[in-house]
Amino acid sequence: MFRYCCGLLGLVLGAAPAFAANPVALVEDVEGKVPVQVMDYLAEGQRIELPPDARVVIGYFGSCERETIEGGKVLIGTTQSRVEGGKVAREKVECDGGRMLLTSSQASASGVMAFRGFAPGQRLPKPQFTIYGASPVFELSKPGMLYIQRLDTSAGEMELNVGANDLIAGRFFDFAEAGRRLEPGGLYRIATEDGNVVVKVDDAAKPGKSALVGRLVRL
Repeated sequence: MFRYCCGLLGLVLGAAPAFAANPVALVEDVEGKVPVQVMDYLAEGQRIELPPDARVVIGYFGSCERETIEGGKVLIGTTQSRVEGGKVAREKVECDGGRMLLTSSQASASGVMAFRGFAPGQRLPKPQFTIYGASPVFELSKPGMLYIQRLDTSAGEMELNVGANDLIAGRFFDFAEAGRRLEPGGLYRIATEDGNVVVKVDDAAKPGKSALVGRLVRL
């Protein structure tokens, strides 16, 4: 899924930054000479022009719309793209992207302290959002320790030292690529030194690669 076709020969009408201040969508896959890369965030109003033989897959956070676009001029909207001169196929995927974005913008800065301060037996916190894949993709500000604690059982903790070589595009750690998984139905607190979130894994979530907007956790 993660094919890095980074050619910049296509015409870009509005460059695609790796991080958009107010992202509405995420590049999930690319093929051919395209002006965006896998894991690039996209902002409303951004324009991209694709050669006829190029393809891009875009996932929208707010609508859970997943688009496969082949060629043409693409205008990024709030819930879907406007495509001229190309082909677009759309499908609905399971995601909680709107709540995930809101949570990440309000993340606590005392992530590890809050994580280690949780006492088993306390009333369980409510999840801030749900992920729909058992192999999440974690967005980290930098390499370092990633702490994962299951809250609804005494299943223990994971402490992972994520190195620079483990990150995709310098920021993303993919459990699917690492061959790891969380348990469907589990409630987890996930923390770094920068912040922490509490997430629920959907009961029907499966391990491995699935729609990125449905399994992304920003920290």
